[in-house]
Amino acid sequence: MRHHDHDSKLRRANVVAGFDSQEDADDALLELRNAGIPDRRIGYYYAAEGGRMVDLLANHHRFAATIVWGIVGAALGVGAVYLLDRRGAAGPDPAGMAVTVGICVALFFGTLGEIAGLWTAAPGEDAPAPAESEAPFVMAVDARGAADRVAEILHRRSGYDLPPYAPPAVIPAHLPM
Repeated sequence: MRHHDHDSKLRRANVVAGFDSQEDADDALLELRNAGIPDRRIGYYYAAEGGRMVDLLANHHRFAATIVWGIVGAALGVGAVYLLDRRGAAGPDPAGMAVTVGICVALFFGTLGEIAGLWTAAPGEDAPAPAESEAPFVMAVDARGAADRVAEILHRRSGYDLPPYAPPAVIPAHLPM
């Protein structure tokens, strides 16, 4: 997992709330969306290993990976039929076989690309967990001028206030000289 703290939604948030259950956090997310707050301004984090939090709303590059790998698969499928045709093993209809094999291999590689795209998240995917919070789910919202309305939505869904995000302090190691 890559760490992109510089673009974390937590850093831009002016309303931060903790939730003890995912159901309450999901309900708050739905209500924020219904209130017109776009996902790009909402960070919905859960605790991960290593003192990190991962954004459930992070944009993954699945669509792009599907297209790229689908094109690669189509080219490989058509190329394989071309090689078979040069040996005379493509059958009576090499063009039909090229289309069929190209589509099948494109679908296969496209699916592999989509799966691989799950692990290529956009910046802001994760951040260090705040030291003062034990909340299993954290909702961080860049509410702009609607901070009171956003806070009301989060409180209505059992969210409790957390201080604005600040990454944990890094204490340098002192080595004897």
